[in-house]
Amino acid sequence: MPNIQDCHCEDKTTNYHLTVCCKGMKNEDGTLNRSDFHKELESLINRYSKENGSNTPDWVLAEYLERCLTAFNACVNLRERYYGREAK
Repeated sequence: MPNIQDCHCEDKTTNYHLTVCCKGMKNEDGTLNRSDFHKELESLINRYSKENGSNTPDWVLAEYLERCLTAFNACVNLRERYYGREAK
């Protein structure tokens, strides 16, 4: 994982670097490197105009939902370990 000091981005906040830049989610030109799933989710949000209720860009909502899924999966794995079961 790159160090914050090695990054040439304008935004040097720790949260940004932990979640976007230093996670390798940026292309060399500085644009976000979104997965196919993220692009499809973004397109789905746009197709149904789900961004209108909060006036939030599609990609921000897609990022939020993707992180919700990641957090949920992590919690399920913790629960399974708590009960002595192997996570699937």
